[in-house]
Formats: sequence, C-alpha cells, structure tokens
Amino acid sequence: MRACGTGSYYFLTGSYYFLTGDHSLTSSLTTIMNKFFAGLFGGTHTKPPVTPRILISISTSSPILSKSHPSEFAITLEAGVDAPKPITIDIWRAVLDSGHLALDYEGLTFKDCARGEFAPRIVIDVFSIPPSVLAVDSKYIVEIPPTTGEKAYIVVHKFNGRKWSEEVQIDDEMMRKLEETAEELRRLEEISGMRRRLSSENDRSERRYPDSDVDGFEVGHIYEVGLGTKMASVGSWKWGSKEEVFAEEERQRREEWRHGERVEMILERTARFEVVE
Repeated sequence: MRACGTGSYYFLTGSYYFLTGDHSLTSSLTTIMNKFFAGLFGGTHTKPPVTPRILISISTSSPILSKSHPSEFAITLEAGVDAPKPITIDIWRAVLDSGHLALDYEGLTFKDCARGEFAPRIVIDVFSIPPSVLAVDSKYIVEIPPTTGEKAYIVVHKFNGRKWSEEVQIDDEMMRKLEETAEELRRLEEISGMRRRLSSENDRSERRYPDSDVDGFEVGHIYEVGLGTKMASVGSWKWGSKEEVFAEEERQRREEWRHGERVEMILERTARFEVVE
C-alpha cells in the first residue's frame, strides 16, 4: 500500500486485492483495522501477540501439614497472564480447577527436599466427558487477568485425608465384573507367557499408590510444591474477558475454543512445608 500521494492503492485482506484511487477510503480502512486489532489484542497494532503464558505463584496456609488434621492445610495458586489483556480459558482437567482431581491426578507435585523424589499420589482418573457447550457462567470457564493488574485468579486446594476406598463405593455387580476382568487378564498372561515370576521383594517393579491424599507423605520430611505435566496447560482459550468473549454469542461450542497452540502454565514462585503426625 502506498503511504502518500495520489494514484492507485492496494488493500490486502485475506487472499483478495482491492484497487482504489481514493486515498481517504484507504486511510479509513487502515484506521478501522488498527482499532479492531487494538481492541482485540489490548493495544497491539496489526500483529497479534504471541501465545500467552499463565504465571503461577504457590503459597501454603501454614509451613506445617498435619497428617492427622490435613483439612486445616491449604495450598493457594495465584494465576495471571503475561499479556496486556486478560484471557478466558476452559479449566477442565487443569490444575486451576478447584476440584480434588488436581491433587489426586498429579496436577500438583510434592518433591521430597532431602531425597529428591516425588511423593506418590493416589492417581485416580475419573472418566468424565466435558460439556459440549460453554457459557459465561459455565463451571469451567474462568478469566485470567494480566499480571500487571492488582488482582489474580485464585484457586485453593485442600487435602481431606480420607481413604480412597471409603470414597469409592463398589457394589456386588461391579465387584463381580472386576473379578471377571482380573481373571481374564491372568488367563491372557498365562497364554502369552507374560507372567513374571519375581524371586524377591527387591525384584518388584510395582509402584505403590497411597490410600489417601496424605498417605504418601512421610513424617519429618519437607516437601516442595510443583506443577505436574498432566494439568499445567490449557488448549481451549480466547482473548478477552468473559464478558467480551460471550458478548455476541451467549452459548458457544467447546470445539470452537480449541487452539493449535496451548497456553502453558509457568511456575514463578513455590512453597515448602513440613509433615508432622
């Protein structure tokens, strides 16, 4: 596009070229485009910003976690986006979901500061299907403000100490199906010769899973909280506040939110705690 003078001007949009000799029309179109992108991307011009990141700061309600009274201990996550404008995200299966799955499914990790090993988690993966339609008041739709703002998006995770066997109720029919499945697996192992015969406990490679969300912690040890790899990114997100995102359509299909680029969560500040009985 020519910057000044008279004559012919070319305006590019998509895969089409428009020819005009009206300089004022071209200037108007340029102004409209600049305003559009400025409103959409919070002050940038015609170049969209790079994929944003969500910066996470972790704190604890106390430096001590009591295994006898775990519900008194809380882990708080504060989240902000490193962009001049907020983003609205779908937190289904993300560590920013306040549901207990973030604790059970390694959304958060707990590294033993002395041994360098991670405390084992229950790793219960409850099969669920997210809603196909999203709205401004949807459970999993949240707005992440810029880190330059005064407020952050906050989520609190709490342990309960209850045994998973008490949480999951198995009736007789379910138990029968589980036993049939286990028997079928044993039969297949014998047929294929895959059954392993272990001579001693040292030969075992089976992983021990704790029976509760605090069972994997050892008394007297100090743990550092981290972000796991399974729930530390979101693939469904849009630029803008919730009100802006749903201004034109109150209900939107979840598949329309999916991006090729995932928004990653970056841990900026973490916390440690000591475990007592």
